[in-house]
Amino acid sequence: MARITHVFWDWNGTLLDDAWLCLDVMNGLIEARGIGLLRATTASQAVVALAVDLGRMETERLPPRRLVSFLDLDIPLILGSNAPHFAAAVWQYLKAGRHA
Repeated sequence: MARITHVFWDWNGTLLDDAWLCLDVMNGLIEARGIGLLRATTASQAVVALAVDLGRMETERLPPRRLVSFLDLDIPLILGSNAPHFAAAVWQYLKAGRHA
């Protein structure tokens, strides 16, 4: 049996034209941190309205407005929180926006 000496990851389809395979495998799934992969209804198009960085925790009571560049667009960015109301606050942000 041959020993594996190299492993190539081709996430953007530059080596193999396999983007269709990635879409086929992941379509209809979304990762819920700490829960797993969940089934989700797909949409052919969606507006990216908010980015949430769960890898960094917010320390400010009233944090500054932050932006992250995504596909050449500036998207509002909020940082994670361990507060029990965090998910509800993100939902409210998406429904009505941020005032201050």
